[in-house]
Amino acid sequence: LPREVYPYSNEAELIVVHTNVEVGSPAYYALLTGHFQRIIQWFQDRNEKRWVKEGLAELALQLAGLQSTEDAQAYLESPTASLTTWRETETPPHRGAAFLFAAYFHQHFGDEGIRELMSQSLDGIAGFDATLDALGAEQTFEDFFGDWLVANYLNVDLANTSSPYTSAALDLPRPAREASYEQYPVTIEASVQQFGAAYLSLRGDADLVLRFTGTPTVTLLTPSAHSGRYYWWSNRADESMTTLTRAFDFSAIEPGQPITMTYWAWYDVERGYDHVTVEAGTDDDEWRTLLTMPKSNVPSQRWVQEQVDLAPYAGTQVTVAFNYLTDAAITGEGFFVDDIAIPAIGYVDDLESAMPTWESNGFIHSDGQIAQRYLVRLIGLEEENAGVPTIEHLHLDEQGPTEWLVPLKSKGWDEAILVISGLGPLTPHPAHYVLSIVEK
Repeated sequence: LPREVYPYSNEAELIVVHTNVEVGSPAYYALLTGHFQRIIQWFQDRNEKRWVKEGLAELALQLAGLQSTEDAQAYLESPTASLTTWRETETPPHRGAAFLFAAYFHQHFGDEGIRELMSQSLDGIAGFDATLDALGAEQTFEDFFGDWLVANYLNVDLANTSSPYTSAALDLPRPAREASYEQYPVTIEASVQQFGAAYLSLRGDADLVLRFTGTPTVTLLTPSAHSGRYYWWSNRADESMTTLTRAFDFSAIEPGQPITMTYWAWYDVERGYDHVTVEAGTDDDEWRTLLTMPKSNVPSQRWVQEQVDLAPYAGTQVTVAFNYLTDAAITGEGFFVDDIAIPAIGYVDDLESAMPTWESNGFIHSDGQIAQRYLVRLIGLEEENAGVPTIEHLHLDEQGPTEWLVPLKSKGWDEAILVISGLGPLTPHPAHYVLSIVEK
């Protein structure tokens, strides 16, 4: 920390190791290696998404010969775990996914790719898209993610080929299958995590016709708007500050007259570490914090009405700001604001306008819904070790159900593996789908 923030800071980048770790032990070196990588990452891009940071730290351990495969195995036992959206109670599978993805990326793009990724100012999926473009890969993150899901399942060394499905030599099992089917017809109503994976095994003596129906949208986050459809959402990111500002003219109000701003707020904020503030300032005045939220007596995850006193700014023009400040590692769903009013000037905003009057730096004006997209890959397998697997990218009709042919009999496949994933960014909610399978 700079000394103007914390006067006793030594302003140095340090790794502090607890004395219960034996100096010189494998655990000690693993701790140093992982955190040395984190220092480099922090210096390059301090608010990188957690799944990227954790994956690169685990990759550093693997390259140094210090990495355990326990988390990777936990992921392969539960491959529906999301790569990008973590549940705090299920960290090992998420960390295992992040490591395997980082290792797969390094396998295909080497140290140059890792350096390019770490130097990107964009974060998460956007950072990977920018990196792949800079490397001339001619594919998006979603393309690369789909290849990774297939490579995880094949788990074979296709060395000395240009195949995107080569796998690292980690001696790991295949991902667990969500289900296996041999009798048809069958209809499956299921869900899969966004950027997780469901592996379905299909066997039989006939070709199969698959009919896939997804949902057009998915809920972005927990709350609905306090009124109407729209609200402002703070967004969520580690070590970041997002802001929402608007100027108001109180020049016609005599000093001493009351001015109150009310609004409805919904919080899921890491108390004590992440903070929401309401601030106000004029052109010739420092910003003043009017309220820090959530207050200790304010319940989380429900709409509550708050108010701030703007009377000191009577007779002037003032800018009001909502700020959301986060530290590293853990973030909740964030801060939501709706139905803002300043009765003294007749200002009432239910935030339903398609042309918002507030200026955002990171906040998102949302109705709580985003488009739900899917990734589906088909792996055709002949008898064990007989021939090279067939990989098909199955494209979906965004306007309605999509049908595909699985040529088990006509191509002599012993088994087909259907890989399904949701592609909804930001949301922790799963992707629902219906899959019907009949013999042709």
